[in-house]
Amino acid sequence: MIVGMLQWFVSADDVQLALAGSLIPRDRVETRPREIPDSVMDESIGEGLHSIQKHFQPEAWKAVEKVVATKRRRLLFHCGACTNILKAAAVFCDACLKWFDYLCVGLEQTPKDKHWFCRECIMRSR
Repeated sequence: MIVGMLQWFVSADDVQLALAGSLIPRDRVETRPREIPDSVMDESIGEGLHSIQKHFQPEAWKAVEKVVATKRRRLLFHCGACTNILKAAAVFCDACLKWFDYLCVGLEQTPKDKHWFCRECIMRSR
């Protein structure tokens, strides 16, 4: 999960450098809210988000906090499949932490299972 959250803010190459012990500098952080996944707006990942702080230089972490705060203020979730703003019923993938509108994932009602996984995450887990 740490790798996935780091990739919300920096490139895969920067993630590997961070995991190897290098601190991510400010100029490597994505600061455009539209480019940050909507998953960051879910308050339930708050503690998890702080677990990645140790991989950033102090100024870089301030940039992360700023882009997250900006994204959360906007409160617009985009579908993980079509990227349109969600306006109707949606379901949350427990693996990739993305929201999907029912139409894009072929649902007509709320899934009965406690946990739901999108097709991409199901395929990745096989």
